[in-house]
Amino acid sequence: MTENNLNELASQRILMEAQMIQQMTEQAEAEIKAIDERIDDMNNLAEGIEGIKKNYDKEIMFPISNGIFMKATPKSKELLVNVGSNVAVIKTPEGAVRIINGQIKRLSEMKKTAEIRLLENTAKMQELIQELYKGQKE
Repeated sequence: MTENNLNELASQRILMEAQMIQQMTEQAEAEIKAIDERIDDMNNLAEGIEGIKKNYDKEIMFPISNGIFMKATPKSKELLVNVGSNVAVIKTPEGAVRIINGQIKRLSEMKKTAEIRLLENTAKMQELIQELYKGQKE
């Protein structure tokens, strides 16, 4: 094989690696976006519970589905919280908010892990670009 062919093969290998890293980067970015959305939802939920706690015995708009609400007056300060496997436990508003905050903490840790992967992928991509540039100079 000639040196030119070897350089071309090396360039193709680098480009294939770059495409794989690009896909992993896009996956990490999508994961971070989904986690951010989930954290926002959890924060809104915690705020909603705090609002119910402050406005107990007052009429509230209770969401049934996206864009559908029902007027209701809470008759109990207890909340049923799904803890998994179709098991619900009774919690106070404070207890429910503690559970939500724990979930937010776990999601934040997952986000940090995804951000680290994103940074690692960016560094790998920069290395490949330098390697490709170096191969073209030679």
